[in-house]
Amino acid sequence: MPFKFIMALLLLLITSTGCDLLKTEKDDLLIRSVTEIEDQIDQEEWDKAISDIHDFQELYDSRKWKLQLLGELEDYKQIELEILGLQQSLKEEDFMEAKIGVGHIKHRLNMIYNM
Repeated sequence: MPFKFIMALLLLLITSTGCDLLKTEKDDLLIRSVTEIEDQIDQEEWDKAISDIHDFQELYDSRKWKLQLLGELEDYKQIELEILGLQQSLKEEDFMEAKIGVGHIKHRLNMIYNM
């Protein structure tokens, strides 16, 4: 009987806290780097943002396996498309498109990690 109680309590704990138990420092770094890129867009630091989006893509590629486990196919595929669009927007120094792109990436990451 105590085993069933412990398992039920553990299941309740996991479902009530969402994916926070699964989020690591590297996952937080992924989200923080998107915020930094957003700040660079606000300050129109295009060269720094271009450099950082490439770093973000490398970090994203290394964490992609986890996003595939936590999210739906559409979520991480859409992030990949948004990264490509954001890279182009940054090269063109298109403020509005860059803000929209980084906002979509941030939203998708938050959706995946907060499910």
